[in-house]
Amino acid sequence: MSEAGLVHTTAAVAALMAGGAVVLGRKGTRLHRQLGHLYVWAMVVVNGTSFLLTGLTGRFGPFHVFALISLATLCAGAVPALTRWPRETWLEYHARFMAWSYAGLVAAAGAEAAVRVPGVPFAAAVVLVTGVVTVASGVLIHGGGEAMLRRAMSRARRGPIGVLVLAAMIPAGGGVAAQEAAWPDSGSGVEALIGDLDRAVTEGSLAGVRAVRLRLDSLAADGDALRLHYLGYALYREAELLPGSRAEERRELRRLARAALERSGERLVMAETHALIAMLIGIEIGERPLKGILLGRRWSAELARAREAGPANPRVLLLAGIAAYHAPEGHGGGLARAEADLVAAVAAFAGDTARPPLPAWGHAEAYAWLGHLRERQGRGAEARTAYRRALELAPDYAWARERLDRLSPESAAPSRERSLRPRRAAAGRP
Repeated sequence: MSEAGLVHTTAAVAALMAGGAVVLGRKGTRLHRQLGHLYVWAMVVVNGTSFLLTGLTGRFGPFHVFALISLATLCAGAVPALTRWPRETWLEYHARFMAWSYAGLVAAAGAEAAVRVPGVPFAAAVVLVTGVVTVASGVLIHGGGEAMLRRAMSRARRGPIGVLVLAAMIPAGGGVAAQEAAWPDSGSGVEALIGDLDRAVTEGSLAGVRAVRLRLDSLAADGDALRLHYLGYALYREAELLPGSRAEERRELRRLARAALERSGERLVMAETHALIAMLIGIEIGERPLKGILLGRRWSAELARAREAGPANPRVLLLAGIAAYHAPEGHGGGLARAEADLVAAVAAFAGDTARPPLPAWGHAEAYAWLGHLRERQGRGAEARTAYRRALELAPDYAWARERLDRLSPESAAPSRERSLRPRRAAAGRP
């Protein structure tokens, strides 16, 4: 083996190992970034040295074409992470292109091994291996194969090498977001429940939220990160709908919500997960201020993680605004801070492209909270405008309808929504 071949092979092995650790490991950590840098530089070496190798064909061949495509894919994945641009979708570009970069590396490694098998036609080996890996990668990155593969791996502690190789092609965001997130599996069993949960929250239906939560309890038993996220979210909403007289039950629901969200966060990085954890910690500190000594730093850390994962995520801004509304200025809260976050949330929702099964709630709620803030500031006309906008987005939004009626009953035109208003205000009310 030539010196160039030795360097090429060593860098390829390093890239395979580092890339596999990145896509299978927890995202957003220091280790993730360090391994990511190692993978990028190893891939630069792999592709650069490939142009010095012509042993298989004696001239410029298909592997050199793959190297050019690989370099383009690598740049498309690395540049958004380095520049944080485009502002609202950089993480999506980063995760998908890095996932395809790693898939290309696996395809190239497989094809190069196949063509060295005696008696195997060169063209057939390249086309077959590349085609199989590309199709499998497409299913895992864009389709519904990720959750299925994770469940299969969880049932086999020592799966075959082939399963591990395919597992390494799971998207580089751990299946997140946006938001800090790549793409959860649309077949993970929660999409059908998300709409029911959103409707129940909007209508302020405790029974409706609880029914969805009980179903999620069952679905999340397998440890699926997305299901655990929605279980924690449903528990949080259920606690908000309980009357104040059931304080202990509310605290228990919030404890369970936080536990579910923390388990989800260990497997899947989503900005909303950390924002909800911060919200729950903030509520606990608000109820028992002495806990601020123990939990204050954790609250700040979770909120910082949420902002880092989704700097323009409207749901993160909304939850931060609600937290600031209730917190004193000396602890990072106050009406000025709440106003800044809520105004930013309303603006961010205008460009929000999130769709289920990713979290997509909160647009109407942002306007409702902005209206509530304007009420407290004594700006009644602006409050009414915000409440009406919330009702345009969600006509059955119980809390917004109740606040608008209380603020100025005569300003709310009679409509069918008035007769549909539930007796209890919607979740998220102060």
